[in-house]
Amino acid sequence: MKKTWAPLALLMCGAVQAGPTRMMMPEDTEDMYFGLAALDVVHARDSGRDITLLPTLSVQWSSGAFLDLNSEDGLGLGWHLSDDPSLAYGPLLRLSSREVRSDTPGQRGGLAAEVGLFASYRYAHNIQLGAQGMASGNDGGLGLRAQLWGEASTPVAAHHALTLGAGMVLANQRYLQAYFGVTREQAGIESHRLYAPRAGMLSVYLQPSWEWQVSNKYYLNTWLRVSRLGGQAAASPLVGQRTRASLSTMLTYHY
Repeated sequence: MKKTWAPLALLMCGAVQAGPTRMMMPEDTEDMYFGLAALDVVHARDSGRDITLLPTLSVQWSSGAFLDLNSEDGLGLGWHLSDDPSLAYGPLLRLSSREVRSDTPGQRGGLAAEVGLFASYRYAHNIQLGAQGMASGNDGGLGLRAQLWGEASTPVAAHHALTLGAGMVLANQRYLQAYFGVTREQAGIESHRLYAPRAGMLSVYLQPSWEWQVSNKYYLNTWLRVSRLGGQAAASPLVGQRTRASLSTMLTYHY
């Protein structure tokens, strides 16, 4: 199997951003935006440049239910349970494309599902902290991962703002084994050494971004995300590159 840095969806895990809560929205209303995002892997020695165009969609209903589709996390369905405008929390379901390993016969593609909880707290008008915990089933049992993140933003000109975000992802042994471990059977297929990672840090990331409100309806967002694998994942024989950077630009229409 070709050495890889890691599944893109895992190492570019985005955080659930707190949208308008039920208290902030009039009854029986919705808030929606949709658009197109261009994702460019700008630092990948094994594959060069790789530009992908993906749709984005976010809908928030006054009941607290929300839906989001983005280039980093796939499709998310959740529910805001808080009426406090500074606090958001609730259940979350995510669907994304299933990673298929060439050294594991019988694996099928399709959709992979994760269920869990999210929470975010607005510490100040421009500072937000958040966390989410997700669980998924695989052949090795129940995989668990948790993400902690924070971001701070500041206006730099009329209709322009800069944001700096950072986060880390932790995972249990079964989760890391599914993506980075090598069993005896898998080693016999691809000639990799045996590897059984321990629970620990999956990755950390730093993400500066720029937002431009082009008009009342259109927004242009550009962000650079630099991610680095944690020690247990990076030591896997499947990993050829520990650090990756990606540049994304997204044009959205706010309905």
